[in-house]
Amino acid sequence: MKELSVRALERGLKILSLFNSTQQHFSLKEICDATGLSDSTASRLLMTLVAQGFLYKDSNKKYTLGIQLIKLMESQDSKTDLRHIVYPFLENMRDMFNETASLYIPASNNKRVCTESVQSWQALRRTVETGEILPMTQGAIGYVLLAWQPYPIRQEILAEHTEISAEQLATIRQEGFAINDGIHEHGVLAIAAPIFNNHGQCIAGIALSGPSARLGRTAITELIRVVKSNSYAISKLLGFRAYPVSPA
Repeated sequence: MKELSVRALERGLKILSLFNSTQQHFSLKEICDATGLSDSTASRLLMTLVAQGFLYKDSNKKYTLGIQLIKLMESQDSKTDLRHIVYPFLENMRDMFNETASLYIPASNNKRVCTESVQSWQALRRTVETGEILPMTQGAIGYVLLAWQPYPIRQEILAEHTEISAEQLATIRQEGFAINDGIHEHGVLAIAAPIFNNHGQCIAGIALSGPSARLGRTAITELIRVVKSNSYAISKLLGFRAYPVSPA
């Protein structure tokens, strides 16, 4: 009996190890093909993993990471000082465009909190205060953090906020950035991109923001390039190695 329990555990862990930053959804057939397990064995293991909250089965009968794994990953004690790593990049973006650059991380209750910011020297500027807490359902940085939330959390938020669509978030994941021109804050343009850790999790995001009238005179493609390149450079320092195309 003990040997059978260990074997079941090994098989369950084998299934969980399939999930990564580039593929977060698997059908039963895909799991069987990847693990070599039979349909009946995989089905029993998946049923247990879903029941215990380690996996989630969506309406398309595909499996993704469940809330228990999400909690475990969030509780990991990172010894890396994210603010210390990100600050020079924020300064670099501010110096290039003389606009405000900021770092946000997801917070509880579908919020986001600013943990670092470097202000523009312009008299008219977008002021971002460290400690500022805003909804994840607003702004370019909010949309970026929301786009990479685990599927169950994303679906729950979308069900309550119909002004945001799954298609919008899919586009953000595909393109690797979000742009917001005065939608939630009149006269402010912001561009944001995600930061990933060595597990491929989106743990934060950086943004460049300022008055639309001034930022709009700069080529948007250049602003996007700079924000994305800085976010990717930060991610690489955190151990991230493969930029995800779209987790679905």
